[in-house]
Amino acid sequence: MTNPVVPYPSCEGGYSGCSGKKGYLAVIVLFLSLSLLAGCASWRGRDDGKFEMEEKDPHPFVEPQIIGSHMYLSTTMSGMLQSLTPSRIVVDDLPDFLPGSDARVYLKSLAKKSKSEGKSFLPYHYYISSEGITLEGQDEEYCGYLGNRPSEDALLVGVLGSFEDPAEFLVGEQEKALVQLLAWLCSKYSIPPSQIYPVDEASGGAEGMGPNLASWFGSTDTLRNEVRRTLEEEKKAMEKKGAKASFLRRREERPSIESAF
Repeated sequence: MTNPVVPYPSCEGGYSGCSGKKGYLAVIVLFLSLSLLAGCASWRGRDDGKFEMEEKDPHPFVEPQIIGSHMYLSTTMSGMLQSLTPSRIVVDDLPDFLPGSDARVYLKSLAKKSKSEGKSFLPYHYYISSEGITLEGQDEEYCGYLGNRPSEDALLVGVLGSFEDPAEFLVGEQEKALVQLLAWLCSKYSIPPSQIYPVDEASGGAEGMGPNLASWFGSTDTLRNEVRRTLEEEKKAMEKKGAKASFLRRREERPSIESAF
């Protein structure tokens, strides 16, 4: 992944914290951290006229609305299929996806490319578009691919976008769809949120994600914490209702291709 060329800010104004590249990187890290905090909290006015930070409610725990691969792909799985026993989840970005383009067209091209490389199907199990639409890739029963190798123990989730540009953040519907999908998979397969990994930690030699997505895993551990909050809220709700399993709730109707795009 090639980082964009960005000019260093000037230090002529006497900013003591700015010292060449290190100072610039420190500013970027601080900006990303504050952006993450702002995305997970809001300001609330108090009776005494002051303001305090208020944490946003966790995303609700629901079975994701997933568009099946048969609804947008003309090709199907073929070749060698290896059974998957998931014990972790890996998240990656797809930087060659052009913002504003059709996710179905992109995934059709990706499926064709993957099969020409000897893979059985799309490499990842799920893909999340910038509009927050979740599309099915490889079937959960079978191994996806990290690079050219089958991943025998991980469910693979691709987030469409490069997250390199300062304006390209994980926000809104895409963030909600990612958190809800991860929470659902964690519950379904008894995977703790601590076992959600960025791709560069899960696969040796893998290219790291764009900084605006990688920062959700950094020192703030924001993505795992958001998944934990969703799962904890669901556990409290189920205990209050006296239910033993979240999967007793009704499956939400899947969106049609026409309504989703």
